[in-house]
Amino acid sequence: MIRSSVMAIRNKGADALIPPREGAVEWPSDEDGRTHPRTAIVQRCAEIGRKAWKQESGYHQRSLAETAMFRIKTLFSGQLKNRTFAAQMVEAYLRVGAMNKMTGLGMPESYSVS
Repeated sequence: MIRSSVMAIRNKGADALIPPREGAVEWPSDEDGRTHPRTAIVQRCAEIGRKAWKQESGYHQRSLAETAMFRIKTLFSGQLKNRTFAAQMVEAYLRVGAMNKMTGLGMPESYSVS
């Protein structure tokens, strides 16, 4: 299954942004002699560190997007109520707007102290 998911990612022309576990080891190259994407990530993490790799690869953006979707689904359920696509788009925009309003109300006012 792991090999098929890697092939699916490659066929789409995308890069795998899956952080390896702590203490992960490198995987062997595939039949064509290409380095496995996980191996490249493990090597890069060893060079610059996990946190720097996440910043460099944009993984933090993905994590923020996943967290936002989790919040929306938790607050408003994971399903849309409307049947037509146009109505579903309006419903989704309203949910995001309501969540942004709630987030804005809960944010502290920050100012610099000299």
